[in-house]
Amino acid sequence: MDYYLFNKEQDYLRGQLENLKVENGRLTMLDSESGKPGLFLSRTLDSWEKETVWHRLVLQSAVGGNMAVLLQLYATDFEEERLQVEVWKQQWKQAKGRPKEQLGAEESCMPLEQQMGVMGALEKLSVRNPEDILLHQVKGRYFWIGLTLWGDGRKGPEISLLQVYFPRESWTKYLPEIYQTEESEFLTRFLAVFQTIYDSLDREIRSSAKYLDLCAAPPGALQELSEWIHVDNSHLWTTEHLKQYLEHGARTYENRGTAGALERRVQIFTGEKPFIKESAGDEPPHKFRLFLSEQAVPDQKTYLALGRIVRGGKPADMEADIIVLRPWLILGQHTYLGINSYLNDYHSAVLDGQGMIGSTMLGGENI
Repeated sequence: MDYYLFNKEQDYLRGQLENLKVENGRLTMLDSESGKPGLFLSRTLDSWEKETVWHRLVLQSAVGGNMAVLLQLYATDFEEERLQVEVWKQQWKQAKGRPKEQLGAEESCMPLEQQMGVMGALEKLSVRNPEDILLHQVKGRYFWIGLTLWGDGRKGPEISLLQVYFPRESWTKYLPEIYQTEESEFLTRFLAVFQTIYDSLDREIRSSAKYLDLCAAPPGALQELSEWIHVDNSHLWTTEHLKQYLEHGARTYENRGTAGALERRVQIFTGEKPFIKESAGDEPPHKFRLFLSEQAVPDQKTYLALGRIVRGGKPADMEADIIVLRPWLILGQHTYLGINSYLNDYHSAVLDGQGMIGSTMLGGENI
């Protein structure tokens, strides 16, 4: 079965848009506060065969509150009607964004809303807030998809995917010929319910390899992959950071519990390589400290999330203390040369451009 898919910017821009924009492959409203609807009319979809009966349309959208999406489908077998629609489209694209007074008589165009109204003679189906519908009553070689989007005054609906399948295909073809007549339309539609479920599962299984590709997998799939190699609290990671951590696959799991693996985990999560200090002297042997700068742990939320990340990657029999180092020296607190304190060249104190103090000794006889 063939299909047309709309999930990229160019897919929508090859059609006509008014008060709509495309961001990250999603069709959204440009201005939902004005009360003006967003309009979309697709390019001409050609099945290359006359009297094609179209099969199914899937629309993935985010519609809430007082938002709404109206789907209008047009079809025809006549070349003259297709050419007329193409002429309207060309005129509309030439005139788009130009003031009316600058347009010549030959450049005048029909507004998209009016154009979709005139195309009403070709309209085969109209559905409000569709998700997954059969198109068995839509017949014609040339096919157009029209969308009207209404917002709630603050934001509008988002269209993330639009897919149309053709030609019509029914499971009745596997039954005896007596079940393939016009009188068996009810049976055809009844079987189509189970056929739709089967087709969706079949496509999901065939495309399951994408969930194993870190570059293509959606965020939900990344969290499932992280569970395979025992990455706890994967929901705390950003998508990009989780991809970086999973890129070594099984090695990530094999090295779990080592200082190197913990160091890498913390570095990806915070963007800074930590300083790990094991116990020494009279300190308990089962404890270690992990030091990071204040820039890497800017707030309490990050600190608590980091604590859960560290507990999930440390050796099971050890305890970890996370120390946030301040960018200054405080006697009696954590101060480490080269970590949060540095030795620099000697400079005299300067006041009004003149050196005032050369060197000073505290204590002794020359106070």
